[in-house]
Amino acid sequence: MKTYPLRTTFIVIACLFSTTLSTRALDVATVVEFTGKTGSNLGANPMAGLVSDGAGNLWGTTSRGGAGDFGTVFKIDQATGVLTTVVEFTDNGENNKGRYPYAGLVNDGAGNLWGTTAQGGSKSMGTVFKIAQATGVLTTVVEFCGNEARLLLRL
Repeated sequence: MKTYPLRTTFIVIACLFSTTLSTRALDVATVVEFTGKTGSNLGANPMAGLVSDGAGNLWGTTSRGGAGDFGTVFKIDQATGVLTTVVEFTDNGENNKGRYPYAGLVNDGAGNLWGTTAQGGSKSMGTVFKIAQATGVLTTVVEFCGNEARLLLRL
């Protein structure tokens, strides 16, 4: 078995900036509260940022929540603040394969949002998926079986 030495690299970036304090109050408001596995705003533990679809919606993921507690993909209408649960992950179900989407989504500019799950799929090693923005349909593009992840580590 070939072994590889573990190397850790630390990058420190120092930024100098100045700021002026203002006595103006900031307006902060909660737009959405997630309700876990049941309720109107399915999902829990959003761990990544939001991405705009260019049509007035912000899309994101929750790492937990939804019917199976495997995570969700949601969109929020920027004008109304209304959340729509688009996908509930099913682990290795017939549709919406994957579990625990910790990362955010990427907009490919062609009408799809791409993402990954940390687990789930046929070997429970994670998935790559895309969602058509127009329909909300999720397509599982890759189901990792273990070897792919090892190859990616060598790149």
